[in-house]
Amino acid sequence: MKLSDVANYAAKYVGLVGQSYGHGPEIDKWLALVYEPPGNSWCAAFVVGMFREAFGERQPVPRVAGALKLWGRSPREWRSREPSPGMIYVVDHGRGQGHVGIVEAVDADAAGGTQVTEISGNTNPVGSRTGNAVERHWWSLESARNGMPVHGGTLVGFLAPVISQNA
Repeated sequence: MKLSDVANYAAKYVGLVGQSYGHGPEIDKWLALVYEPPGNSWCAAFVVGMFREAFGERQPVPRVAGALKLWGRSPREWRSREPSPGMIYVVDHGRGQGHVGIVEAVDADAAGGTQVTEISGNTNPVGSRTGNAVERHWWSLESARNGMPVHGGTLVGFLAPVISQNA
């Protein structure tokens, strides 16, 4: 297993819609991983769940429910300005709110820039940070760096969790 494999696990859930906001069999399971009850925001829980599916107990991602808490509690050496598949992207909405997801692909776009394809939970088809589905979205890395919103917020950066090879 390698970091990029996390995106394959996330892709299996694209199109999943909860039974009600923050609730459904899979969503409840992911929220339990971060010690939260059903009905809460679950983008970070989705990320933790995908790392858990990919790496089992060895998954290193902090088991926290908040996007910005995930950034803050992750080792600084995981932080990057350059994305690659399997990395976690983090967005800040201000007032302690944010959004996270998993980078699926990084490709050149038609304008010669970089297109990031990502998968996130607790969103909707248009990219809200408070939806009730797992969706795939695309955005320009250069535009995000120049202040264009990603999921309605400001791109903080990317996390590249280090996976222990010890079982």
